[in-house]
Order: sequence, then C-alpha cells, then structure tokens
Amino acid sequence: MDSTQKGPTPIYLGLVFYNFFMKTPSQFAIGYTVCIVLGILERLLSLASDSIPLKIGSYWQFPARTILFFVITLLKYVLMIAIMTGYIPLFIVICAGLTLGQLIVEIIKYTTTSRRRNGNLEDQTSKQYSDSNSSRSIKIHMAPLVGQGCC
Repeated sequence: MDSTQKGPTPIYLGLVFYNFFMKTPSQFAIGYTVCIVLGILERLLSLASDSIPLKIGSYWQFPARTILFFVITLLKYVLMIAIMTGYIPLFIVICAGLTLGQLIVEIIKYTTTSRRRNGNLEDQTSKQYSDSNSSRSIKIHMAPLVGQGCC
C-alpha cells in the first residue's frame, strides 16, 4: 500500500446516469443492492414483455412492447457498464442479481402455470362430448400429464 493512500482503494461504480465511488461498507452495500435490484428488474421486465400477447389487429401492443424493449436494453447496458469496472465482487453480485431475478421469473411462471392447470384440471380430466345428430353422449377421461414420463 502506498503511504499517500489512507484506507482501502475506492471502487468506481458507473451506472451510466449515476456514477459514484464506493469507499465505505455502507456505500458498497448500497451499490451492490442497486445492482441486484437492476438485475431483478431486468428479468421481470423481460417476463412482462414476453407475456404481452401478439394478437392480430391489436396495434396497441407495438408501442408497449417497444417501450419495454427499450427499458430492458437500457438496463442490460447499465449492468454491462457496471461490470466493466473490472471489480470481481461487483461482477459476482451482478450475476447473482440476474440469477435471483431469473429464479423469481421461474417461480412466477411455475405458479401461474400450475394455477391454470389446476383451475382447468377438472375440465381437462373429464370432458363430455355429445353428438349433434343423436342423443348419445360420450364421456372421455383424460389423465393429467404432470409428473408422468413418456415411457
């Protein structure tokens, strides 16, 4: 350590629009928390963008999806510039934030899929079809495919 320096070397965190030096443990905690929140936000906005359905004749989706794409791309570049500081702990924190965001996205996808499946389970397992030409009705039982292998 050089005799002119006092304490640890400050780490520069560049977030494009707001840049600062992290010197104290509280500043490191704030910087790391911001990077984690940005990673989670990027993953959640990507999920929101993917969940906007593309329907023919609904032109309102184009601006919504385009604006979301802009914000998502902006967040990705902010995180990229933060990683370019070359500080390995910050790199790991950003990767952890993106991973945590992906975990949250996977949990959301799983719960919504299971709710849809459980809500329609009764409809899917037992359907009653009637022939329009006769008074006969056929009841078909279908087993749910959850947890079953193909072989």
